[in-house]
Amino acid sequence: MSILTQFALCPYSRSIRLALSELGIAFAIVDERPWDWRPQFLALNPSGDLPVLQLADGLVVAGAYAISEYLDEMISRMVNATWKAPRRTGMQTLIQQQTEQVLLTYLLANSVDEKISFAG
Repeated sequence: MSILTQFALCPYSRSIRLALSELGIAFAIVDERPWDWRPQFLALNPSGDLPVLQLADGLVVAGAYAISEYLDEMISRMVNATWKAPRRTGMQTLIQQQTEQVLLTYLLANSVDEKISFAG
């Protein structure tokens, strides 16, 4: 199980708690007062920033941005390994065709307009 070292009133810690909960990742909470600068915590994260996520395999990820990036990569790998592209419905195909037609019309009109204004 992962361990989240955090300060309850820290908005960064809160965002990571929410992300872990939304993703359904089990984690234990260890409260840390950032002004204490405990040696045990500084050994875990020398910068003293919160939150810190300790994973079951021993990896330590410090800081809300780094933790968010790690979670995104982890979930992306899991999704890519198990996800198969859904078949397109008739409506999705029709919308894609219409979008391509509108884009082609726009590009052609733009090209013609440039040629006419260049010639004139």
